[in-house]
Amino acid sequence: MFQIWGIIGTLANLAIIAVVGYFFITKYRAWQEENAPRWEHEQKKVRLRGVAVIHPKDGNSGHVDVHTANKRNLEFGKTPGFRAGQTIMELPTVDPLKEKGSTTDRTIVGVLRMVVYRRSGEESSDIAVTDKGGMAGLFGGKQYVFNPLTLTSRQSQRVEDERQEVIERGDKIMPNLLGDGRDWTISRAMGKNKNPKTGQHDCSYLQVTSALGEKEGFGFPLTPRILDLEEHDMFDVLATNDQDDEVFFAFWAADTWHCFLGRELTESEVSSVTIV
Repeated sequence: MFQIWGIIGTLANLAIIAVVGYFFITKYRAWQEENAPRWEHEQKKVRLRGVAVIHPKDGNSGHVDVHTANKRNLEFGKTPGFRAGQTIMELPTVDPLKEKGSTTDRTIVGVLRMVVYRRSGEESSDIAVTDKGGMAGLFGGKQYVFNPLTLTSRQSQRVEDERQEVIERGDKIMPNLLGDGRDWTISRAMGKNKNPKTGQHDCSYLQVTSALGEKEGFGFPLTPRILDLEEHDMFDVLATNDQDDEVFFAFWAADTWHCFLGRELTESEVSSVTIV
């Protein structure tokens, strides 16, 4: 009799343990599922840090010597530096036919300092973020103007996935990236600093050096998480297609992709730009 009650007691204890175990396992799986997107993103960021960057090759039309690039950066807008609140005069538009004019004046609502590490050295650019969410500045020593490109979360994720995959494969092609039939060829993809020198970061980075707020009648169009004036790790991709002269540019900072469509300006257009 005592043996039977002992067995029953043991079974009851096992049942309690099983119920408690099932409860905690269910909770743990729910917690895993809830945090899976964050873990996946963290893993992708680690992979993004680990892959090689793409540099324009010497002799290639996309190549600009880093010292020449830095010199051109200082000459942008006929001023050695600029800040939020100034105006870019005679800035060409991305699409003159659609935007009703070949040039326009734009208020600078923010300035991004981007520092990337090329084989030939450190390259620094000050990028003007303009009203209506556009950008203008030099990337790799070439002058561009961009309009914001609104993508869904899925499309932005594809930008990250394609960037990683293309660099790992080495063929530089992002097929039908925007779903409009155009294939994009990466001409620049900066990120990890493979051979950091004294005083350099281990990754390309950006910093907001000045910005206007809502009280001035403008809203900073990029993620507010970079408005702390701190230096944030940055990964970027600049790509062209063989159907038109549009350029795709995207950069990742503060856990967010910012995407743009624009074009490279001609030398005459660059010479007309003035910042006041």
